[in-house]
Amino acid sequence: MKKTQFLITAGLIVLSSIVNAQTNKRASVKNYLQYGDIDKAKEKIEQVVVHEKTKQDPLSWFYRARVYHAIYNIDSYKKADRRCEAEGTVAEYRKLDPNPLPKSIESYKKALLYSVKGINYDEYNLDKNIDRLKFMKLLQDPSTRYNDQQTLGFILAQYLPILHNTVYNDGITAFEKKDYKKALELFKDAELLLALRGETDTVAINSAAYAALNAKDTEETIKYFKKLKDLNYGKNDDEKGKVYYFLAKAYLEKQDTNKYLKTLKKGRKVAPSSSVLLTETINYYITTNKTKEAKDMLLLATKKDPNNKLLYFNLGTIYEKEDSLNKAIDMYKKSIEIDPNYTSGLYNLGALYNNNGAKLVKEADDIPPTEQKKYEAKLKEANEEFKKALPYLEKVHQLEPKDMATMAALKGIYYSLKMMDKYEAITKEIKGE
Repeated sequence: MKKTQFLITAGLIVLSSIVNAQTNKRASVKNYLQYGDIDKAKEKIEQVVVHEKTKQDPLSWFYRARVYHAIYNIDSYKKADRRCEAEGTVAEYRKLDPNPLPKSIESYKKALLYSVKGINYDEYNLDKNIDRLKFMKLLQDPSTRYNDQQTLGFILAQYLPILHNTVYNDGITAFEKKDYKKALELFKDAELLLALRGETDTVAINSAAYAALNAKDTEETIKYFKKLKDLNYGKNDDEKGKVYYFLAKAYLEKQDTNKYLKTLKKGRKVAPSSSVLLTETINYYITTNKTKEAKDMLLLATKKDPNNKLLYFNLGTIYEKEDSLNKAIDMYKKSIEIDPNYTSGLYNLGALYNNNGAKLVKEADDIPPTEQKKYEAKLKEANEEFKKALPYLEKVHQLEPKDMATMAALKGIYYSLKMMDKYEAITKEIKGE
């Protein structure tokens, strides 16, 4: 009996020694981090997190997260600790791991899970929203037991927000450098870090959506603009409309016309005054020769928004294509009544009169020489149209003095109306003299 007792006691001593050895290694990691010896900290913590006695200890993974966090954020880390600066160069510490951020995030996730006692850790994948929500409910349950509630609190309250800010700012830097793929990955990580706290990071989601859009990653564009849609993101119809617009365009990129049209329709209900959604829908109907649908929608929209110049302008273009020129003129005039400096409305109205004049000139040219009076009468009609066009095109030229199409139209009108001084002046402008 005594011998058995001695063996059991000895076994406990050996077991205790093993555990103590691992916890001592972990304690040394803390000291190495404090003194800037990141290489030594990395070496020790990798031994701790694989050992049978400490591999499910939240503190082990917490320190591993901090080690890789330090490697990722090495520039700031070295500035914060002069001793670290003396131990080695930034380049040397970067060589410790070429991609430390995922390891830091993964370690924080494991530290969070292992902080809770009595759960099946394999049932939780904190990359998935449904599992994160389940985990957050667990933390709010007063009956939940913990292995290390203090470490859990440190991570949630302090370390995740610190890493989030660093990662998001790095995403902004990458975006500004037009490295959109890198920016996308960083914004996705930033979103995840706050999601681990049970927060929805709408700023990171919005940034990820535009990074994906610029990276021409259609699947990720759909994923993140859909998130924004589900969050009802946007403080006004303009911002909300853009969410639906870019989501619809991404569906169209995948040739999913059904979802494209459904998204536009839903977007117009959510953001009825969004001009970008209206324009996109109208353009779709026009390009698919569904002008009746476009016209009907525009006429309905003018009743809801009678001061929207874009509605009248688009109606004008449809009436002009239908050769209902008087209606087109009325619509263009309404658009510039709303905005006297609306160059699109001014130009189209001027161009319509100019085109009418050109048609009449062609008709005059077809009149036989024997009918001189009829020829002169037709030319007079043409000049009346040119005179109507003149103030609108001159206003466009005043607002957009470099527009070649406007200058070319004015040159022809000046010549037809024998306004030679203006003809010579516009000719010089066209030549850049």
